[in-house]
Formats: sequence, C-alpha cells, structure tokens
Amino acid sequence: EAQGKYNEALKRKQKLDIEAGFYQKKPMPPELTEQMKANESEIKAQQLAMDGKKKEMEQVKLRFDEEKKRYIELMRGGKPVAGSGK
Repeated sequence: EAQGKYNEALKRKQKLDIEAGFYQKKPMPPELTEQMKANESEIKAQQLAMDGKKKEMEQVKLRFDEEKKRYIELMRGGKPVAGSGK
C-alpha cells in the first residue's frame, strides 16, 4: 500500500514540476508552492513507511531463521545445527 501511495506521489511530483516550469521567470502561485511542499512531505512519509516495513520484514526473517535452527536442533536431540555458530 505504501509503495502505491509513493508511486502516486512521485507521479504528482512530476506534474507539479512541469507546472512549476511555467513559472521560471515569474513568481509561483502560493497554491502551487503549498502543493509542492505537501507532495514532498507525502513522498518522505511514504518512504519512511516503506523503510519501516522493509526493516520489519528483515527482523521477522532473522527471527524465523533462528527459530528454524532451534527447531532443527531440538528435533536432532539437542545437537547443534552445522553453521549455526553454537
């Protein structure tokens, strides 16, 4: 979901940048400036959300790997799994 919102925000940024290009030699309307600021905030928020999800997924994967090693160890009668560092 965050990826979709991020992509939408990037598309919106492209449109805003094109619109801002028309105001290179004259001041931008305040509404456009505000829209650009809001868009930047949205992009940053979605990037943070995606980064958080990625970190969470990595933590879950690490925990799963450790639990899998422990399960195999228990199934072998307490003998350490090769390469487990134990």
